[in-house]
Amino acid sequence: MAELNASDGVLVRVIRAKSYDFDFDSGPIDFSGQNVWVLNPHNESVTELDASSGALIRVVHLHIKALSTLTPDMYYSPLDMAISGSRVLVSDLTVTGNQIIELGTVSGSVIRVIKAGNGPWRNTRGILAADGDHVWITGSTYGQLVDLDSRNGSVIRVVKHKVPVIGYVTAMIVEGSHLWITNADNTGSVTELNANTGSVIRSMKDTYYRLTKAQVGHSHGGAAFTAVATTRSRVWVVNQFGSVMEWNSSNGSFIRNIK
Repeated sequence: MAELNASDGVLVRVIRAKSYDFDFDSGPIDFSGQNVWVLNPHNESVTELDASSGALIRVVHLHIKALSTLTPDMYYSPLDMAISGSRVLVSDLTVTGNQIIELGTVSGSVIRVIKAGNGPWRNTRGILAADGDHVWITGSTYGQLVDLDSRNGSVIRVVKHKVPVIGYVTAMIVEGSHLWITNADNTGSVTELNANTGSVIRSMKDTYYRLTKAQVGHSHGGAAFTAVATTRSRVWVVNQFGSVMEWNSSNGSFIRNIK
């Protein structure tokens, strides 16, 4: 895992130690107070480290923890991770359907496992975002998001929209009352929803790469976005070509492409 200086992009450190349990597909990365959490899907673990020093705090082996206190199930690889307050949420795929494993940020112990059952997120890619009373997860149907009550895991609402608003969702993040979504469909888009209601605020299409696809040898007509981060005035999106695209979050205007 690499750490960069946020002001100038200069490399601060690279952490490779085996004890951190990182795998070749580690991510996403999220923050809780002074600590950094990293999901390691292939190792079925979550790593917590000190953000200031990079020192290892703990490695939580998800399914060993869950099996020690809860009803056994057949587990597959974890899918995504989100942090909300004192909780780390990890979406997970099992033989019997999707579930969310909830950990405490203080102890790293399993608080509970929320199972989809026959609900609208039973068979999903498990892309997650969480904040306050809401946990958003991709639904079983294309173009669908499910809003869960973080207190008990019940379904609050199911939101459905057509491409390019919601399509093949690759990442989500909540910033205040805004839910940001990246789509990797043939147009590529970044969508802003109201995080409390699911209503559409705007959808920003991948203008930059749709105009330059011939120059970069891009055949399907839009960048496949893989990660999203926000500040109060900016939205930053990583795309499949190894660059970061920046938008103005207040009006949706495209600012630049950082290679």
